[in-house]
Amino acid sequence: VFSILGPHTGQYYGDIVIVFKHELMLHPDANFTVQAATTFNSGITHKFRPWLQNPGKQEERWKQFHSSKLHCSIEGYEYSAALELMATTGLEKKTIQVELEDIIKRWLIVDSHHVFEAHLPQLIPLNYIDH
Repeated sequence: VFSILGPHTGQYYGDIVIVFKHELMLHPDANFTVQAATTFNSGITHKFRPWLQNPGKQEERWKQFHSSKLHCSIEGYEYSAALELMATTGLEKKTIQVELEDIIKRWLIVDSHHVFEAHLPQLIPLNYIDH
């Protein structure tokens, strides 16, 4: 199960929104990536994150996708996520000196495939739904 972990600016998935409790991200089967899985599949992730080398082959891009998963239960995940946000925002501004306002502004205008994508457990108990 994938979901958008951040602002959803796209209109191509419909209007159903379920907000889960943040504890769900601590589940051992939950993780998130800086960009959507489809961007690895197409190879476009390397355009927006040039510090990642495009391995060329589809199979190797999938390995790269799985290697890029961040887990909230692993200490330091937030540091890695923050560095990625600074780098992707700084890439557009051509500087690493970015402020939180810059990151928020970028997240509100980019396509939903370029904000964090959460990957959730296959079976989610209803008590994980916040509203």
